[in-house]
Amino acid sequence: MAYKIEDNTGGCHGLKVDSLNRAYVNAVDQTQADFYVRSGHSYNTNTGTINLTNGSESGILYMLNNEDEDIVIPSFIYLLGNSTGGTSTEDIEVKIYKNPTGGTLISGGTDFVPVNRDFGSANTLGATVKKGAQGSTITGGTVALDSLFPSSGRQVVAVETILPKGASVAISVTPRSTNSSMNVQIAIAAYLNKFNL
Repeated sequence: MAYKIEDNTGGCHGLKVDSLNRAYVNAVDQTQADFYVRSGHSYNTNTGTINLTNGSESGILYMLNNEDEDIVIPSFIYLLGNSTGGTSTEDIEVKIYKNPTGGTLISGGTDFVPVNRDFGSANTLGATVKKGAQGSTITGGTVALDSLFPSSGRQVVAVETILPKGASVAISVTPRSTNSSMNVQIAIAAYLNKFNL
């Protein structure tokens, strides 16, 4: 049985197929992340600069998905500044917590709104997002990813993470033990899987 694929918009065009049964198409190849930027459902979440004044662990960023669709996080971005008083023989530790349940980051963090990466889109992300400060705590949940960095700079951890509705993530930074001043920023470039691709 043979089938014929025709244009259904009234143009009466058919699909070209060669003698080797190869279809001729004009296609656009893009990643899901690229598609969601262009459809207005991709967001940049950046805490801005937070100064850490000692060597203890501080909760920096929290995100809870309130959307019906998944929030997809392709990677986590850490901007780790130079440390005053920190010895270079120690590492900087960054932890990602899965579904934390409490702590001052969640109860007392500063709410902020992720920025749509399509500057012409009015879409917003239905998520609770908070940034912490020196000494903000994270309790409950489990440590899903623990990273050590020997130096300051921009670090990208490309571990794709999915937040279904009601799921959350929190990120903490622990500077070197003798730190007295270190600026950090934590960023997430995420998209809402609006079309369930």
